[in-house]
Amino acid sequence: MPELIDIFLLLLAGALGGFLSGVLGVGGGIIFIPILDIVLKQYGIEEEVVKFILSNSLAVIIFTGTFNTYRQYKAGNFFPKYILWTAIPGVVTVLVGSWLITLGDWYRKEFFNVVFAALLIPSVIRMLSTRKAPDNLKSDIPLKKFSIVGAITGMFTAFSGLGGGLVMIPGFVNILKLEMKKAISVSAGVVPFFALPTAIYYMIQVPTQVDISVSHWGFILYPITIPMILGTLLTVPIGVKTGHILKPGTSKVIFSVFAILVLIKMFWETFL
Repeated sequence: MPELIDIFLLLLAGALGGFLSGVLGVGGGIIFIPILDIVLKQYGIEEEVVKFILSNSLAVIIFTGTFNTYRQYKAGNFFPKYILWTAIPGVVTVLVGSWLITLGDWYRKEFFNVVFAALLIPSVIRMLSTRKAPDNLKSDIPLKKFSIVGAITGMFTAFSGLGGGLVMIPGFVNILKLEMKKAISVSAGVVPFFALPTAIYYMIQVPTQVDISVSHWGFILYPITIPMILGTLLTVPIGVKTGHILKPGTSKVIFSVFAILVLIKMFWETFL
């Protein structure tokens, strides 16, 4: 079982990830993944550590996305049709990507980091340079555009362990021309659709490491994920309220700063 200091660290990670989820419509994986990396290594989990990190991050993201979506619904900022058209093709690609990862030990996250950064940087630059989007969702946006964004995001979710907001939000703003707050809401609604089937998939897999000191279902270490989930409960509502009072331009800047932090983390993992 995790020690008291580890439980506190996991609660803190959940709280910070939950707040960011509410403000930015992301899953919070950028916070969860490095914390999980530290904690898992302390408990001797060395074999298939990437699979453990990805699966447990996504297990927590189920709850950040669900809590976030509920708060968006209560605030009247909820668009179920666009959420479903984005989520359904993404569920297919996220499961395909997860299946590919579990086929042996071929996957190396460093290669993915380079590809992800190459796509993220121009997306963020373009989002910051776009003019203000309309205040209302356009009725003539082809639903297939949401599906394209969802399919691409699902694959990135599988290979990164992130909820997908870092891909969806620039896609919604740049391609679909959604206003930032609406893009955040749709992204938040899609996140649990990606995370839930992927976490279930990892839950029914059997790790090769047999001497795991933490109770688990497949790759899901529930004594570690539960404190993180509890932390998200405390801060998602605060994050959603904060996001609603921010101006779209301010939200874009905060999202861009967040994206830059992700890129720094990826650069550190890949080259240092």
